[in-house]
Amino acid sequence: MTKHTQEEIVAAHIRAAKITLEAVLGLGAGFAPMIMVMRGGETVVNICPPTGDGQTIYQVAQIAADGYWADEILMVIDTYAAHELINPYTFQPWRRGEMEDLAVNHRGVERGWVRDAIMLLFVSRSGKPEMFTLPYRRAEGGVTWLEDEEKRSDGYMVAGGMLTRVFEPCGIFPAGKHRPTDAQMQRFLEGIGAEVLAE
Repeated sequence: MTKHTQEEIVAAHIRAAKITLEAVLGLGAGFAPMIMVMRGGETVVNICPPTGDGQTIYQVAQIAADGYWADEILMVIDTYAAHELINPYTFQPWRRGEMEDLAVNHRGVERGWVRDAIMLLFVSRSGKPEMFTLPYRRAEGGVTWLEDEEKRSDGYMVAGGMLTRVFEPCGIFPAGKHRPTDAQMQRFLEGIGAEVLAE
């Protein structure tokens, strides 16, 4: 088995996320958040959290990291991005939920205040968290990527420090050798409303 660097893993997932978004939007479907769990250089499972809010995504990622003995976690989230640090509607720094509010309630994408984007949050047990924002525009023939992905080295701060805690024990499973099997993890996650897609 070839051992890939963190940069190679992230680059491959950025390509996969772009292809996936293009495919689902091409079908007229919505883009659901996805958590990819990796162990030993291989993807073990992909998980769609029960809801798309940030707290739920983080909690499911932490449960998956602990229960699956993950080495790396990648979260792919549909979001919005802005060029400016100031909200053009309030003239204050952006606060949680404001980009979505502008997009949904004030035609923010059409006005150019915010852009549709997907965000990739990559966390490794052995490395530093990374965050990438991939802005796009929905076009007649599919998706137009607006610029090269923007790497945010401050991703763990932007995400409220959550990324640095993904690999902390979730407190549900016993420590040590008596961890759940992958099949038990799948049943547990489905029991809390997540969709588990085996790799």
